[in-house]
Amino acid sequence: GMWWNWYFQVVSQSGPTVVKLYQWAATRRDIFSQQFCEIFSNLHTRATPHSWEETRNILNRAIPTWESHLIINFDDDGENTCTPIGSGCIGQVYRAKLKIDGSSVAVKVLHPGIHQKIKNDLKWIKCVAFIADSVIPGAHWLSLREHVDEFETLMEKQLDLRVEARNLHSFRRNFKISKDDDDASSNANVYFPKPISKLCSADVLVETYEHGITLAECLSYIRPNSDLGDGGKYEIIDEGKALRNNKEGRRDSSNNNTEER
Repeated sequence: GMWWNWYFQVVSQSGPTVVKLYQWAATRRDIFSQQFCEIFSNLHTRATPHSWEETRNILNRAIPTWESHLIINFDDDGENTCTPIGSGCIGQVYRAKLKIDGSSVAVKVLHPGIHQKIKNDLKWIKCVAFIADSVIPGAHWLSLREHVDEFETLMEKQLDLRVEARNLHSFRRNFKISKDDDDASSNANVYFPKPISKLCSADVLVETYEHGITLAECLSYIRPNSDLGDGGKYEIIDEGKALRNNKEGRRDSSNNNTEER
């Protein structure tokens, strides 16, 4: 309804730290209502994007030779559109091709000024946590300031895309099946994008383009299984549909997985 639309617009126009908190909340269907989670899961890909000119400036600064390696953003007709396929609170993603072999890749670029915006947001959150600890009786038992410090550490890691590239390499090694690839991810139903190391920096991540479904859609295929007790166990209610949607490539996992990992 109108209330939810207004609520979503208010949150989406807030600072990136607030948006990140709501992104997390949208994955917690064990805490929040299904309607809440469905609406705010859109924050993973529908945050306000920055302009192509700003992206070009970031690419030129981070990877001066990028135009020798990449053709950024083409549509199904092969036309170069230079529009992002998704935008989160930290950065946005473009589809591209490698000039060397024409293979599809996803290019993630941090939003300009994101470091300062996150820093400003955290100052306000720390202030609120301090006031709450000082004014509200018993609030210190919630360890609000400690939680904010932990959240700050997590946010700082997300602001360096080299950390994400290293994590992707680790996932691929840990799920490796084929011995023919030193960094393989060959499980039939689990795939992880492969970073193109020479085209990665703190502000830019280039990885193979992989098809998949969003985390929100994946969560819609599971439900609590009362037969398994109260241990928080779930069962897949439509595995066939989940696998079909994945194979049809209805979503680009490189698009929103980077905000959800």
